[in-house]
Amino acid sequence: MGRWDRRLSALLVLAWLGGLPWIRSWARAPFPGEGALLAGFSFLLLPEGRVQAALRGPRPPRGPAVDRELLRRRLLARLEEELPVGISRLLPLVVQGVEGRGGGGRAARLVLADGIAEDFFRKIQGRPVLFAGSLVGFLEEGPGGDPCVRLGSALDPSGRPYRRFLGIARSEGCGESLQVLLEAARPEEPFPFRVLLANPSTTDTWSEGRYPFVVRSLVSERLDPGLPAGLVLGRIEDLGFREAGVVLRRFVDPPWRPEGLVLVGVPVSEAEAAEGSQAIRSAWDPARIPAAVLWREAVAPPGRILLGGRGLRRGAAVLFEGRCLGVLLAGSGSRGLAGLACEPGLRFPCLLALEGGKEIRPAVLVGEGWGRRGGRFRLEGAPPKKDLRGAVVYSGAGGIGFPPGFRIGRVLEVGGAFVELRLEGADPWPDRVEIVRRGRP
Repeated sequence: MGRWDRRLSALLVLAWLGGLPWIRSWARAPFPGEGALLAGFSFLLLPEGRVQAALRGPRPPRGPAVDRELLRRRLLARLEEELPVGISRLLPLVVQGVEGRGGGGRAARLVLADGIAEDFFRKIQGRPVLFAGSLVGFLEEGPGGDPCVRLGSALDPSGRPYRRFLGIARSEGCGESLQVLLEAARPEEPFPFRVLLANPSTTDTWSEGRYPFVVRSLVSERLDPGLPAGLVLGRIEDLGFREAGVVLRRFVDPPWRPEGLVLVGVPVSEAEAAEGSQAIRSAWDPARIPAAVLWREAVAPPGRILLGGRGLRRGAAVLFEGRCLGVLLAGSGSRGLAGLACEPGLRFPCLLALEGGKEIRPAVLVGEGWGRRGGRFRLEGAPPKKDLRGAVVYSGAGGIGFPPGFRIGRVLEVGGAFVELRLEGADPWPDRVEIVRRGRP
């Protein structure tokens, strides 16, 4: 070996050793030259990856594939629970993610993953969209021309509410009621809806034995003639001096979070349901493309993993037989760097299947790294009232490339707002995995 060959070999070794710590702390946001940098690290790491594969041999099977259809049937059953009188059939739509900012600082629109034929969309456009007897919003055309769900708490470009709602709030404790007029709150206010008028306005809605007051829609030919009565709008939340019985502001909080919605439904007739089954291209089982595992960081559980394939983009879920193994932290199209779902700061919606799947609860998890027994996450929002240990965690609607219904893991421990999961991706990864193909179904 000549002098220049030895120097080149030494430079490659130094670059590889110096690059490993940087790979472990890969940037959270895209940056210029990310693709070129990934290509360079692929050149350095591929020889080691080939040695790893030769020493390891073929991976053993991971067990039977996860039955995602069973989860879908449970979600459909939950979708059609507690429907008001006059609505007997819902046409399900798969949610892809959320966008915009509406009342209470929450999302303004649901992005739909399903493809809907234009003629059929024009027929059902403007109808209310429901989830388990509650009003979510209305089926509209989004900013890009694709169908979306505009939430009831959405604001127009000038910051004004699109709609007002007439409702009746009834105590689940004492049965007392009051009529209310609602509209979307401002983004800086604490809840999505604010009460403009209440009759009687001095009703105590917070005392023990009276709270909560659940608001349901009333038919109003002037405000919204197409909205049926009996849809849940939320529960009343008051701000003021409760000891003195003084209410300063009155709000309404819906029984769901936009990020937690995976399936929503549009009321249709039996004939429209049959037509819709042909006009809607469901995205529940999205088209996927293969990706090869080129290199693994030699730590346990798996650290960074280098993938090769097509369409590898930052934020996409890494899938295998109904499981979500991890997330792409960086991608350049043909190369991607993946990590586990507990990556610090990684935030994604999920579904918690409790009591053997009988109860499915939406949640939002934020990665906190590796804990004592498994992947550690923080649960956004109020701490859970039920014991979550043993609950199975599935992916929620996390946007393009992060589809719902793939199993992430199982809850091992719960401590306040923190949980530890036995992650599907903690086991050695197979040699070939899958990524969702971009584009409409």
